[in-house]
Amino acid sequence: MSVYDTFANNHPTVRASHPPIDTWITNHAQTYLHNLMTLSFGCADYRLMADEIPSMVPGGPVTSIAGVMIHGEVVAEGQASSGKNAKVKASSNALKMLQGLAPFEFRQQYHCNCDGEQKDWVGKEGKGVGMVGSAI
Repeated sequence: MSVYDTFANNHPTVRASHPPIDTWITNHAQTYLHNLMTLSFGCADYRLMADEIPSMVPGGPVTSIAGVMIHGEVVAEGQASSGKNAKVKASSNALKMLQGLAPFEFRQQYHCNCDGEQKDWVGKEGKGVGMVGSAI
């Protein structure tokens, strides 16, 4: 299974390397959020959801909203003209909130008691990007 760990590193929803978060986030927010939650924090109880809201004006444009839920609590949201862009905005907002949290701080703040294994993960070109707050 490790063959597929870096399969889609350059896909728009994958975070492989660790450049400055603001310049990089629009293309890779969703999978970086997934990797941060599962690999760095060991959390499995989170969701990224999106839905369209019809326009109040007949024939008007629809609006898409998205939200990130961690342990049943909405922690970030995004709004855009498409579901894809709304998910990216919601992921980006969640990452800004989670950036810099150590795993023990995340578990305390979000009441996480998941049994997931926390591990340091290595991205593209061997740059370590996991275990925020690690002493190593």
